[in-house]
Amino acid sequence: MSVTCPVVGNNIKGTTYILNDRTANKIGLKIIKTNITQKLILIYNYVNLLISNSIAKRKISFPKLNKIKTFESDLNELIERKIFIREKNNKFLYEESIENAKDIDLRYRLKIKKNIRFASQCYV
Repeated sequence: MSVTCPVVGNNIKGTTYILNDRTANKIGLKIIKTNITQKLILIYNYVNLLISNSIAKRKISFPKLNKIKTFESDLNELIERKIFIREKNNKFLYEESIENAKDIDLRYRLKIKKNIRFASQCYV
């Protein structure tokens, strides 16, 4: 995820193209106007975003920079929602580990199938 987060006083700002409004509101973030500097930073890092996004989705995936949004929150509000944020993060990590396990299992099965096919060709 690409987020730039300057902390000013007790407020934190983040600019991203990934986070949707509903999730942001649930974790205590409010939408504010994105300044040109933040947009330029994301555009400057477009190649890195393209590679990261593609690796995460396991296929070529172009970041949608027209969906750039900036969110802001008070640090105390984020601390109050710490448990909810942690639960969301754990759910994401669990789902990601399940997906990785499925990939590993599939690769293992394909490898065994390939070895069996090779062995049967050798003994025919």
